[in-house]
Amino acid sequence: MARTRQNSKFGLNDLAAASLWRRKRKSVIALLSVALASTLVTALVTVYGGVERGVSRQFRDFGPNLILAPAKHGEWLTQKDAGVVKKTLGPGIPWAGITYAVARIRAGNGRWHTIAMAGAHWQSMRRLNPAWRVSRGSDSASSGNGAPSGTPVWLGAQAARALRLKPGDLLALGYGERTAQCRAAGIVASGGEADDQVFAPRAAVRRLTGIQGYTTVEIAAPASEIRLLTLRLRRLLPRAAISPVRQIAAGEGDLLLRTRGLLLWSALVILLTLALCGIATLAGLAIERRREFGIMKAIGAGNRQVLTQFAMEALALGAAGGGLGLIAGTAIARGVGEAAYGTALAPSAMALFLGLAVGLGLAFMAGLAPFPMIMQAHPAEILRGE
Repeated sequence: MARTRQNSKFGLNDLAAASLWRRKRKSVIALLSVALASTLVTALVTVYGGVERGVSRQFRDFGPNLILAPAKHGEWLTQKDAGVVKKTLGPGIPWAGITYAVARIRAGNGRWHTIAMAGAHWQSMRRLNPAWRVSRGSDSASSGNGAPSGTPVWLGAQAARALRLKPGDLLALGYGERTAQCRAAGIVASGGEADDQVFAPRAAVRRLTGIQGYTTVEIAAPASEIRLLTLRLRRLLPRAAISPVRQIAAGEGDLLLRTRGLLLWSALVILLTLALCGIATLAGLAIERRREFGIMKAIGAGNRQVLTQFAMEALALGAAGGGLGLIAGTAIARGVGEAAYGTALAPSAMALFLGLAVGLGLAFMAGLAPFPMIMQAHPAEILRGE
């Protein structure tokens, strides 16, 4: 009995291998259907990831899109609150804690003028606003406790023009009865409200104003994470009012949603077409193999064993087609990235997983298609040609 069962298994494996070889044309068609589906998914997911990163970088040039401020007038966000923000965002999301105040500024021995003063870490502000154009020498200037020539500050382009100041000039900042001697470390051209402000180290602003905390925390978060970050920060910082900058967040989110919808519907239509092609091809193979099914059953194979054998053949085609699809999809995404963005797009682990999973899944579904035919296959009737 053991020898008979062993011979039966050997016969089934031999029939499976011979079947794929004898029907090379249809096997190649099925393989190409699976490979095209895998190629499509790998390329689309990789390109969409590149589009999302590219759009996020472009919208990040507009500055912060999430603002935190004290919920009650007259309160401040503390250093502890800033620590919670830093821990929640992680290292990849730019943010800055800022102390805003209405101060006075004087160039040389001129008159005092009112100006909006922002106290923050300068490098954090640069990361938060990468589109700012800053005059030469500003990044190399110290933003620490100052220098013998005065505390380094950065002037908005409009303010510098009105005061006739240029990098290196001396100026004075005043708040209440206090004054501080400063020097213009650079000129900031933002095209927005920052052009009318003066930026100083937060420690200097704290000494000048007496404000120990932050009046606002500004964040440049990816559009896909704004909602989740807002909910999380509201739970962790109940004393803070958290609001997205609607124009930036909504614009980025709308563009990404439209791109995602276009790619999704295109992928679904093409995948459905390829799935029907693959199922029809494997179903045709099953019809041609009715006589083989009858022989398999005649030598002792049951329905489950025959179906398993056929499914394994389909999965083998799926694995081969999925592998080819990963290679082709990666090459297509790389070409699209170089043409559209000037940089090669590399597939993520998720893109590779989805590409292979689609190939195997499509092949598995196609392998189950002939199940009713196998169940109805009676060896005697088939071998008689009925």
